[in-house]
Parts: sequence; structure tokens; C-alpha cells
Amino acid sequence: MNYEKMILDIITPLVSNIEDINITSNTDSKKNITIFVTGPSSEIGKLIGMKGSVANDIREVVRIGAKIESKHVFVKFDEKV
Repeated sequence: MNYEKMILDIITPLVSNIEDINITSNTDSKKNITIFVTGPSSEIGKLIGMKGSVANDIREVVRIGAKIESKHVFVKFDEKV
């Protein structure tokens, strides 16, 4: 499953300028997948939401998809510096 595309499809309607968002992934030795979503603080703020509610919902959707494949996927949001 392409988790980066899944996240891109989820966040596209939530941000003003999708070109400012960068999504990368990293797989560690234990086969855990970490997805990094980076962008300007104004866009990342929209993706995190009040008290992290939007970010937690995005993480939950990705975790459900990963559970089907018996994988562990983590989603991290960070501002571009």
C-alpha cells in the first residue's frame, strides 16, 4: 500500500497550497514505517488542528490501512525551517 499517496489524498482538501507540503517515508530495521509530513507552519497547523484532533484522525485512518497489511505506520508532522 502506498501510504504517502493515502496521506496526500487525505490532506489535499485540507491545505491551501499542496505544493508546499512534502511527504517522505522511512522504514526502520523492524519494518516500522514512519511518514514525515512537512510544510510551512500555517499549513501544518491546519493538518494538526485543535488539540491535534485532525492529526490524530489522519493517523487513525493510516493505521487502519496498515493493520490490514500487519504493518506499523507512524505519521509525524513538522514545520519546514
